[in-house]
Amino acid sequence: MKIHASFTVGDYIKARYLDLRPRRALAIAGVFMLGLTVFVSLGALLGWLGDKPISPWIPLALLGGLLYLVIIYFVELPLQVRRIFKQQRTFHEPLELELMPTQMTATSSKGTVTVPWADFHRYKTSTNLILVYQSDVAFHLFPRRWFSEDEFALLQQWLKAAFDQRR
Repeated sequence: MKIHASFTVGDYIKARYLDLRPRRALAIAGVFMLGLTVFVSLGALLGWLGDKPISPWIPLALLGGLLYLVIIYFVELPLQVRRIFKQQRTFHEPLELELMPTQMTATSSKGTVTVPWADFHRYKTSTNLILVYQSDVAFHLFPRRWFSEDEFALLQQWLKAAFDQRR
């Protein structure tokens, strides 16, 4: 399948969030820790935790830590991605992709590269995006908006087949 593509800053913000998405076990542990922090903080502030009062600084420090993480994740991260998107000129150029069952060919004004799917390290998918990793820190992104529903599913099948063969 041939695709004429261009990226938006929104594509890269979504890609960064998908890249940071933890494995299911870590996500469950994170939600548990968040719930425990909120429970302890509220309990300490409202006196639920027994007769011996807890210093109000403990729940305030826990809530401050949560606020810091929220600011980093929802404010700093998008600002950082916008800055990087603006700096890297290749993100602004149109791209022609030819995707096949065994490889990807990308052509831009800078040149052409062909890479077999089997040469990639791993991939992640979400409802809106596919990330194909060259290494743990470098990835190619494929937004769903570039594809029809059938094409997006077909790309996922090709990736699954390529990675299943490697095992």
